[in-house]
Amino acid sequence: MTTTLPKSPTPEKLAALGSLTAGLVHELRNPLNAIRANLQLLEEDTERNEGGEGPQTRRVRRILREVDRLDTILTDFLAFVREPKLQPRPFDLADLLQEIVTLLTPQADAEGVTILSELKEEILISGDRESLKQALMNLAVNALQAMEGSSSGTLMIRLSSHPTHADCVLIQMTDTGRGIPPDVLPRIFEPFFTTRDEGTGIGLSVVKRIIEAHGGSLHCESEPGRGTSFSITIPRTRISERTDG
Repeated sequence: MTTTLPKSPTPEKLAALGSLTAGLVHELRNPLNAIRANLQLLEEDTERNEGGEGPQTRRVRRILREVDRLDTILTDFLAFVREPKLQPRPFDLADLLQEIVTLLTPQADAEGVTILSELKEEILISGDRESLKQALMNLAVNALQAMEGSSSGTLMIRLSSHPTHADCVLIQMTDTGRGIPPDVLPRIFEPFFTTRDEGTGIGLSVVKRIIEAHGGSLHCESEPGRGTSFSITIPRTRISERTDG
């Protein structure tokens, strides 16, 4: 099954929301950081009193994890509402994808997942390398999470010139995970929609915005029990040289 992605919020709405959110995140982080600092001191005290890890220490650590989760939600939401500030420069997309493969291989090995890649040499584009790295890492990590517990999963990452658009490149990430149910697939890019207990539902929304900010597009196909494939189309041209319409 395939899904057509909904349109992102207008830049004007996101700019207004971003300004409001930045102030709100700042105000929330101050007490949150104070709570974390005091919990860390409390953790040291309980561990010392219990002569190691005991029930009180474990309780404090659970609260610390929830504080860290709240901080992650704030960070993700701020990343979503802020307009991406891209700094386009020429770089080798194959080199970036190889870096992602190298970074994620230890995690994949620990979970029994094999990462395969087909990366043609020196496919050059002009874009913001760091923001694209964030987006592609997010997709790859999601793929690994979809194969947790499988002990025999495979993630294939392919890079090639686009077969029908000469001015574009095509990235494909295909996993053999649990797949996405048909009723969930149309909603995966909605902000705050998630099926994971510890997810924020922001990651894929940010991925979509970064790809679109590069003039690109995403296409998702998934079949429950067989896996999911993301196709990312990105123009080779400089962002500054692109014109709307």
